[in-house]
Amino acid sequence: MAEARYRAIIEAVPDAILVTDGDGFIVFTNSAAVDLFAAESRDRLIGLDMMKLIHLKDREDVEKRRQCVLLGFTPPFAERSRLRLDGSEFMSESRGVPVTWNGEPAILLVVRDITPRKQAEAALQNLSARLINAHEDERGRIARELHDDFSQSLAILTVDLELFRVRLPKSQQSFTDFLASQIQRTKEISSRLQTMTHQLQPFIIEHIGLVSAIRSLCNELSERYDLKIAFTHQDIPRGLSKNVSLCVFRIVQKALRNVIKHSGAQTALVELNATPAEVVVRILDTGSGSIRRAIKCGKGSGFSACGNGFAL
Repeated sequence: MAEARYRAIIEAVPDAILVTDGDGFIVFTNSAAVDLFAAESRDRLIGLDMMKLIHLKDREDVEKRRQCVLLGFTPPFAERSRLRLDGSEFMSESRGVPVTWNGEPAILLVVRDITPRKQAEAALQNLSARLINAHEDERGRIARELHDDFSQSLAILTVDLELFRVRLPKSQQSFTDFLASQIQRTKEISSRLQTMTHQLQPFIIEHIGLVSAIRSLCNELSERYDLKIAFTHQDIPRGLSKNVSLCVFRIVQKALRNVIKHSGAQTALVELNATPAEVVVRILDTGSGSIRRAIKCGKGSGFSACGNGFAL
């Protein structure tokens, strides 16, 4: 009676459930496994080496996990590519649990198809990338308008005011001094506008690269604010894509501005390192509520947070 109940429960589970013996051959499946692996019947799966349903690139890792399970361990769910009997591939999430089958060590394997979820994640990542690109395009448009319109107008205004000041008679010395102060204010406004334009669209990245752009940012903020910023880098490839470089630059820019606004720190550190698989940014400061960020970026444009970091 108990066995009948267990079988009924297993058959009702939407995930594929299989049992493999100590050598990795399938000895039991539920109907969901038959559908998932396109087996037509249980007989097509019973006696089959489970490794034949694993993509070649994942077989070494699967064998290591299988041996761990046979020793009594229960590894967490793992994502991997699997093969159906018709040769098609799908992404799965699976977990093995140690059991006993006919008095011998065996593994109960739970497998679910996560292909729709992975497709949704890819679509969401693509949408995020498109939103970032749209955001940067809008920043670029505003930056160009500021540079081509307002910056040029301020430059012309400064020249006109200077010419007017020079032509004033010496008897108008007080007015001349006032005009000189206004010319200086106009130059300061023009300088701040130029800085804002560069912040909106860091053209410097395209010309001198990510490392030099971040170094320039650190130097600029150190000069303008009471904050000493140290910058170190190691093994940063020159072939980083524009999107990745821009995202890393924005992360450093935003984090340092948060340091300036909120931490009250006098020193900060920006570390930029790379491995063949990822770029890692670490930003630390010595202020109150110390910010400590470690952001990892893979070869693509996606970002993931580490520790108490944040993600794009």
